[in-house]
Amino acid sequence: MPEGSLRIVLDAPKRVHHPADQVSGKVVFGGEKGHDVGQVRIDFRGIAEVKLPGSLTGQRSRTLTTLFHSQSVVSASRGKLDNPAPYEWPFTFSFPFTAQPSAQWRPNPLFASVSGSLLPPSFTYSSPAFDCKVEYSLEATVVKNHYSSVADQHSHKSYLLFEPVASGARSDPPLASFTRNFTTSGRPLDPRPDRQSQSFGGRLSSYISRRRTDAVPFTVDVKVPSVVVQRERLPCHVSVRADGSNKVPSPKLEIRGLSMAILSHTYVRSGSDKEAIRHTHNIQMVAHQNLDIPFRVDEDVDLSTILSDLHAPVLPPCFTTYNITRRYEMKMVLSVACAEDQFQFIGEVPSLKVVPAAAEAPLFSAEDVPPSYDMTVASQPGPTIVPPYKAGEAQARSSRAMSAGPGPEFKMKARLFEFVQAKTEWKERCHGSLYLQSEEAGKTRLLVCQNGTDRVFANHYITAEMRLIPVISSDRSWTWHSAADLSGETSVALHFAARFKDSESANLFKTAFLKAQTQLGGASAHAGAAHVKSKA
Repeated sequence: MPEGSLRIVLDAPKRVHHPADQVSGKVVFGGEKGHDVGQVRIDFRGIAEVKLPGSLTGQRSRTLTTLFHSQSVVSASRGKLDNPAPYEWPFTFSFPFTAQPSAQWRPNPLFASVSGSLLPPSFTYSSPAFDCKVEYSLEATVVKNHYSSVADQHSHKSYLLFEPVASGARSDPPLASFTRNFTTSGRPLDPRPDRQSQSFGGRLSSYISRRRTDAVPFTVDVKVPSVVVQRERLPCHVSVRADGSNKVPSPKLEIRGLSMAILSHTYVRSGSDKEAIRHTHNIQMVAHQNLDIPFRVDEDVDLSTILSDLHAPVLPPCFTTYNITRRYEMKMVLSVACAEDQFQFIGEVPSLKVVPAAAEAPLFSAEDVPPSYDMTVASQPGPTIVPPYKAGEAQARSSRAMSAGPGPEFKMKARLFEFVQAKTEWKERCHGSLYLQSEEAGKTRLLVCQNGTDRVFANHYITAEMRLIPVISSDRSWTWHSAADLSGETSVALHFAARFKDSESANLFKTAFLKAQTQLGGASAHAGAAHVKSKA
């Protein structure tokens, strides 16, 4: 290590931290033997930064920074470097829950609103109007004295990722409801034509026309969540009821289209007396125009059980610092066909609350290898399952079943990861094909085979106790726990994660996985499955 160089080495550099997580590592300094160190200091800081272009400020571009959290992690007095370089100072601290400016800034009224508030997530946003970010960092400083008179200072900064977690027990999200009314069009009674001069088809049409009922009023009730969690299912309940006490014939009702979008609003302030600047980004979640989902009057239909892509996107939770605020709203357009009429309904949730997910799933980075992960927040394993045959026979038997059977129910390319508990980190096992193969008694086997070699890296049954958990920082990954995996020489309990090429492929896997669990109980697939009309 070069003389005078300084760096921070984290034990888990790619980890996404949560409140109360332990952050540990060391400061490494390449000093010279015999020199004195005047001070070693490590500070943990959280800042919110806003950059405004000159066109908005009327002058040169401006950068506004708020130091909303500051704490000292290590502060050591002078000492002599008697050992050979490099020199190391270990450290450990707990990630805080709330913001706390340094003592010199606490009396400042600018920080009164953020002191003691929950820490915001790591956040970066760019727009034509402004750029802003929330970041957390460790800053190490070593002051080296030469001949006890001249000081030489070295510093290094390392950034940490932070994501809040949901507090309390998870419950069903509250639903916001809106109601719209519509009336079917009536047909006037046409005069009875001369039966002798009309064909059979004409007489039939005349009979149907004369037998049509009058216009009937209906009411559509739609319920959508006012609080959403990243990657969680997004319930959307639709029901139609007939108005009035008169008994009316039940018309043919269909959901023809659904469009849902989240509008993210980012506000920044250029000063305490300035009005907030807002920039809005439209996030389209679903846009289905060719649906054909039948339902009946007074029947409640949850579209999230039919449309596999109806889930909340990965978004930073709502937060407010001194100069940055993130808010959301949701808009939807629903098309309903009643007999020969079609109606369109527009609804919105003006104040949508996005909350962080619970810390029970691994947090993948943008790189191929996921970061370190504390197993204490992993999903709870299910009960131990005794395999139907010895582990040594598993691969041969599964291969024979794949070749002799009618073919897998599901097949998709994926990267498979396995959690190594001894090292508390994820390890990539293979890049290959993931299969779901139906077997006897309604059981479904999950297999992952490596490309080229066909070596099996995952081999276990899908059980009712398994929980398919989304990955917070990725919309194309899922994790699950197998109590009895047979890919090795023995049956072992393993925690797996699979990453697919896109979110659509990930949701297809989710649908097939949940279907396999449903078949274990003898239940059939949802009767109201969506049928997409062909455009041809």
